[in-house]
Amino acid sequence: MKKYSNTHQFLILLILIVNQSLIFGSDWINQLNKTIKNNGQNWKAGENWVTRLSPEERKKLLGEILEIPADAEARLIRLPKVKSLPLHFDWRENEGNWVTPVRNQDTCGSCWAFSTTAQVESWWKIANNDIDTTIDLSEQFLISCSDAGDCDGGYSNRALEWYKNVGVPSESCFGYTATNDTCENACLNWQDEVTKIPGWGYITLEEDIVDNIKAAIFRHPVSAGFQVYNDFYAYKGGVYEHIEVEGEESGGHAILIVGWDDNLECWICKNSWGTNWGGENGYFRIKWHNCEMGSYMPFIYNEMIGEPALTVSPDHLEFSLSPGDSSQATITLNNESTNTLEFSAIDFLVQYAWHPDTMNAYDGKSWWCAKTDIAGYENGWLQYLETPVIDLSSTSAPRLQFMGNWSVENPAGAETPYDGWDGCNVWVSTDGGKNFNVAILNSPAYNCQSLWSFGHPEEGWNMGLGITGWGGSSDGWISVNFDLTPYISDSVVIRWAFASDMGYCTSDDPGLIGFLVDNIVVKDGATTIFENNGEDIDSMKVTGYSGYSPASWLDINNGGGIILPNSSTDILIKVNTKNMKPGKYHANIKFSTNDTTQSTPVIQCYLEVLASVTSIVTSTVPYEWKLDRNYPNPFNPNTTISYTIPKKSHVKITIFDIYGREITTLKNSIEPEGYNSVIWNSRDATGHLVPSGLYIYKISSDNFKASRKMLLMK
Repeated sequence: MKKYSNTHQFLILLILIVNQSLIFGSDWINQLNKTIKNNGQNWKAGENWVTRLSPEERKKLLGEILEIPADAEARLIRLPKVKSLPLHFDWRENEGNWVTPVRNQDTCGSCWAFSTTAQVESWWKIANNDIDTTIDLSEQFLISCSDAGDCDGGYSNRALEWYKNVGVPSESCFGYTATNDTCENACLNWQDEVTKIPGWGYITLEEDIVDNIKAAIFRHPVSAGFQVYNDFYAYKGGVYEHIEVEGEESGGHAILIVGWDDNLECWICKNSWGTNWGGENGYFRIKWHNCEMGSYMPFIYNEMIGEPALTVSPDHLEFSLSPGDSSQATITLNNESTNTLEFSAIDFLVQYAWHPDTMNAYDGKSWWCAKTDIAGYENGWLQYLETPVIDLSSTSAPRLQFMGNWSVENPAGAETPYDGWDGCNVWVSTDGGKNFNVAILNSPAYNCQSLWSFGHPEEGWNMGLGITGWGGSSDGWISVNFDLTPYISDSVVIRWAFASDMGYCTSDDPGLIGFLVDNIVVKDGATTIFENNGEDIDSMKVTGYSGYSPASWLDINNGGGIILPNSSTDILIKVNTKNMKPGKYHANIKFSTNDTTQSTPVIQCYLEVLASVTSIVTSTVPYEWKLDRNYPNPFNPNTTISYTIPKKSHVKITIFDIYGREITTLKNSIEPEGYNSVIWNSRDATGHLVPSGLYIYKISSDNFKASRKMLLMK
C-alpha cells in the first residue's frame, strides 16, 4: 500500500477524520477520494444517508459482538473442497437470485440479527430448492425475544443457536420497530410458524482461510463480522480497503457474504443499511483479509442426522520417529446411518495440565495443575480434575477433605467488579457431570468473590460475574474441607478447577507454581466413600482447554467431506518431526459432524521423537505387548479397548465388575500381530445392560497379562 507523499495533505485529512464531532461533508469526501487514488486503491467514497448522521447515530448502525466460546474448536467444520470453483461466484446470479432483499436496520445496533436472518433465509431457499417463495423472517423477534442481543448489540453465534433451538417467525408476526420492543408484541401463535435450522458450526477460527470461506459460500451465503472504520461509512462502490491512517475504528458489524471475485480478491457482501447506501444497491465488495473479516464465521448445516452415524478406526495412533523423519497412517470413517454424513477432522495439540507428580508433592505423588517443563502455568488455561460419579444418596453428613496448595496471580488490583485475576476452586455436580456449580466452602474461605479468569468475556472464560475461588498463595500445603450435605444425590461429581487469564503467568513470576491437591477423601462420618491420593490415575478424569492450538507436526489429508449412507472413506494422517526436539507429544484429531446423537469422536495421536538421530521409523508391527486405556472414559454406552501384540497369539479379553465377578468375554481367539481393538457396549454375557460403576477389563495370553479400570457413567 502506498504512503502519503504530501505531508500537508495528510495532516489536513487526519484532523478532519480524527475530529469525531464532525459530520462527514463534501470536503471530507473529496479529500478521502484523493487519498484512495494516491494509495492506488480501487474504490470510491461518496455522501449518503449514513455519512450525514452524527457520530453517535453512526455507532448505532453497528453492534456485532465477537464471542469466542470455549467449545469453538469443537464446532469447527472443515467442508470438503470443491474442485474447479469459479473465479467469480454470486448467489444473486446463480441461475436466479437466492438472496432475499436488502433490509434497513436503521439506527438500532441489530446488524447481528439481520446478518444471521439473511443467512437463514438464503439457506432455506437453497436447501428447499425454492427460488420463488418469498421468505421474510422477523429480526425484531430476535431482538425482543431471544437471549442473543438487542439494539445495543448482540452475538451472531447466539442468534443461530436460537434459530436452532427455538426458531423465528415471519416478519408479519413481529414487524421491525428498530427498538428494544417487548416480546409480548409478537403474534400469539408465533410458535406455530417458526423457521428453525438443523445446526451450525464455525468454518473458520481466528484465521480467515479463504478456501474454507469459499467452500462454505458455494453451499449457501454465510454471515461474517468485521471491524468498521470511519472511511467505510462513505463507501460508494468498488473494492473497499481500509486506509490505515483514516480515522478511528468504530466497532464490530455483521453482514452476509454472498460471493467472491478471484481477480479482484474480494468478497461480495450484503449489508443491512438499506439500498440507498453504498452505490451498489446496499451491497459492497471488500478486499480479502481486510478489517478482520472472516474470523469465527458461523455456517448452517444443511441437515442433521438423528441416528448414530460416525464410527472411526483405529481409535488411536502411535508414532516413534527420529528427528527429521516422517510417517503416515490411515483412519477409516464409517457412516452407519441411512443419511448423508458431513464430517470435518481438525487436529489440536493436547495441553492437559493436571497430572500426578512427585515435584512439590505433599506425599508421594500429588495432582498438579502445571506444565512440568516450566514448573507452573501459562496464560489462557481452563483445566479440570474430576472424580467419577459418587453415590451420596444414602449419606447423612458427607464431607470432602483434601490437602491443597496453590500459588497463582495475586488478586491485588483486579478491575471492578472483579476482585481476583487467576484462580482455583472446587465445583460440584449432582447430575453426573452435566451441570456444575462452585461448591460451598467450609475452610479455608475463598478470598475472591468474582474471578476475572473465569468470568471475563474476552480476557477470561466468559462464565460471568460471581465465580468465587482462591487467588494468590496458600503459603504451602493446607487442609481444605467442604460440607457436601447440600449436594446429596446418587450422581455427585467433584471438580477441581483452575483458570488463568491472558495477562500474567509463571513466565512473569516463577513463584507461581499453579494448583496442587492430594489425599482426596469423601466421608460420611467414619465411612470412606471415595479416596484418591494421586497414585490411582484411572479413577480420575482430566480435561483442559488452552485455546486453539494445532499440532504443527501433524497434517490431515481429506480432512473434510461427505460420506454416503452405509459407506466409508479414508483420511490420511501425516507426521513429520522436522526441527522437533526429542520427547513425547500428544494431539487429538476431533471430528465435527451433522450427527446429533453422539459425542464428538476423538482420535488420540501419540508421537515419540527419539533422542538418537540414527533411529529409524518404528515398524508397523509392535515390538511389545500393551493394553491401552479405554476410550472414551468415562463412557456411555460404548467404549473401545485397544491393545497391541507383537506376535500371533491366543488372546482373551474379559470384563469384570469391581468385586471381581465376570461380566462378559469380549475376545477369546487367535489374534494376528499388530494393533487391535474391541468395543464393549455395556452389556453382560446375556445381553443385558449393566449399571453405572467401575469395571475392570483384563487381557490374558500365554505371554502377557494386564488389567485396567474404566467407568461407565449413565
